[in-house]
Amino acid sequence: MKVLQSTRWCLVFLLVVLCFMGCIRSLHPLYTEEDLVFSTDLIGTWIDKENNIWTFIAAGENSYSLIFSEEGEPAQFKSHLVKLGAYLFLDTYPEEPGIKNSFYNMHLIGAHLFAKMEIYPDSCIYTLMDHGWLENTLTDSSANLSYEKIDDAIILTANTKDLQAFFLKYANNAQAFKDTSILRRQS
Repeated sequence: MKVLQSTRWCLVFLLVVLCFMGCIRSLHPLYTEEDLVFSTDLIGTWIDKENNIWTFIAAGENSYSLIFSEEGEPAQFKSHLVKLGAYLFLDTYPEEPGIKNSFYNMHLIGAHLFAKMEIYPDSCIYTLMDHGWLENTLTDSSANLSYEKIDDAIILTANTKDLQAFFLKYANNAQAFKDTSILRRQS
């Protein structure tokens, strides 16, 4: 039974990773405690055009628990709304997996995922940074943001302060943020 549960969790983990494969991941968060905001408007269940279900639950003064379900397979994330200048971002980080194998868990490295957010009563606009744009920008010497490239994935290794400066600098750039999803409120 434990093997079946571990196998099932691994499949869920792989589905989520594949879903976010083109996404930009970071080893560090986009926020400090001072940058966090909380909006009750985000709490509830939302659905995107692929019928993925996003359920945001209050999980503290300035945090949410996000249950993201893709094809009926849920995964749980710690989530924070981050206010940088006039912009709102969502920082998601995977919750500890329910696998009790400590050796296996030592191999997993969590990563933060950032999206620019606009929250309305009946919808949210969730916009990811464009992978191609970021790759081109990072190869330009003026970008000055530390990262690693593993296969085709970009892993940002910059500290929070540098991440904030970078995301704030390009937050209004239509080429940087063009991978938009609209979440529609379900409840």
